[in-house]
Amino acid sequence: MEKRLPLPAGTVLQGRYRILRSLGHGGFGAVYEAVDDELGLSFALKETFYAFDDDLRQAFRREARMLASLTHEAFPRVTHYFTEGDGCFLVMENIPGDDLDKLLTRRGAPFDTEEVLDWADQLLDALEDLHQGGIVHRDIKPSNLKLTPKGKIKLLDFGIAKGALEGDTTILTTVGSLAAATLQYAPLEQVLKASPQYQMMLSVINSDLVARIVDQGTNPASDLFALGATLYQLLTKQLPTDAPTRALAIWSGQSDRLPAPNLVNPRLPAAVSDALLIAMRLDRDTRFQSAAAMRRALRSAAENPVPFVPAPTEPAVQRETVTVLKPLAAPEIETVEKNARPFAGKFDTPEGGLEKRFEIPIKTGRDWFIVGGFSFVFLMILYLVVYNVQSNRTNSYSPPVRSVTPSRTAMPTTPAR
Repeated sequence: MEKRLPLPAGTVLQGRYRILRSLGHGGFGAVYEAVDDELGLSFALKETFYAFDDDLRQAFRREARMLASLTHEAFPRVTHYFTEGDGCFLVMENIPGDDLDKLLTRRGAPFDTEEVLDWADQLLDALEDLHQGGIVHRDIKPSNLKLTPKGKIKLLDFGIAKGALEGDTTILTTVGSLAAATLQYAPLEQVLKASPQYQMMLSVINSDLVARIVDQGTNPASDLFALGATLYQLLTKQLPTDAPTRALAIWSGQSDRLPAPNLVNPRLPAAVSDALLIAMRLDRDTRFQSAAAMRRALRSAAENPVPFVPAPTEPAVQRETVTVLKPLAAPEIETVEKNARPFAGKFDTPEGGLEKRFEIPIKTGRDWFIVGGFSFVFLMILYLVVYNVQSNRTNSYSPPVRSVTPSRTAMPTTPAR
C-alpha cells in the first residue's frame, strides 16, 4: 500500500471546507484546521486515508455515528461526514488548546495533584455517560486528551472505540490497537486480544489464564485501566510499566514491576496512589467496575489528602541480579538490581523475537547458617569482654550482660496473582 500524504493547505472539499493547515498526521490519516466558506466557521477536519479499504471505511463511519450520538461536553461535536477521492472525512468541533502529552513534555515535571484530579473527575463523568451508552473508548492516553483555555478536558479519537453490539476483533486487526493504543496505557485483555506474539509469550507460563483473558475482551474496566495509566504518567512524569511485562513477572512468581505512584512522586497522597493501583490491576474483574466507583474513590482521596510518609530505611542487604524484559513492544533484555524471589526459567518468543532468560541466584540455608554462626561468635566475645571489665571493679556491681541470639525470620514473599 503506497504511503499517502496529507492534503495541502488551500484544498477545498465538498465545495465549502477549505483546509488552512495540518494539525497532525499518521500512517492512517490526518487532522486539519479548516474553515467552512459558507458559514465562516472554523472546524477540525479529520481524514482517514485509503477509503477504498472497506474495513477502514466502515470503522470511520462508525466513529462518525458514535460521536454524533454523544452529548457530554467532554466529547467533540460532529457536524458532517463525507467521502471524497480516496479519503473519508469527519467535520467536528475545532477545540483550542494543546494535548496533555505536549503540555507534560513542555512542563518538565509532574502536574499538580489537585489539577490532575480535577481533570480525572471531568473524564470519569464523561466515561460514565459513554459506558452507559454501551461504548468503550479503548484509546485513552495523554495525547488524546486536550485541555482547553478554560481548563476543560476533551477526549478525542474514537477510531478504535467499541460499541455495545460489536466485538473486539474487527477494529483491532484493521486499525491496529497496539499501534494506536500505546502499549503502556493498554490493559492486558486488549493487548492479548490484539497481539498473538504476547499471547504466545505468556501462554508458556499460563496458557489457560491467557485463553480466559482473550475470551473476556474489553469492557468499561478496560477504559479505567487506561485512565489510571494516564493519570499515573501525569502525576509522576514516568510511563507506567506495560501490562505484558508486569504479567510476565507476576505469573513467574516475582513482584509486580509497576512501582507505586507515591514511590515515584513522594508528594502524591497515598490514597490517590492506592486508587490508581486498583484501576491498573491486571485482572479486569478486580479493578473499579464503573467510572462512578473510581470517581468516588478519587474524590475521597482528594478530600483527605494524607501526605505520603516514606517508610523507615531498611538495613542494607546484598542485592541480587534479576534479568527482566524491557517494557516495550519489541522487548530487549536488560539487567537491573533488585531483591526478588528465587526463580529460574526460559521463555521463547515468536519468530523475530528474542530469547528471554530469568536467572536469579538462590540463597541456600548454608549461607544463613554461616551468617548466624559469625553473629553468635561476635556476641560471645562481646559478653566476655564486658563481663571481665565489670568483674575487676571492686566498688560497684552490675548484673552480667544477657546475650540474646536473634531469631531467624522468613523473608516475606509476594504470591503469584
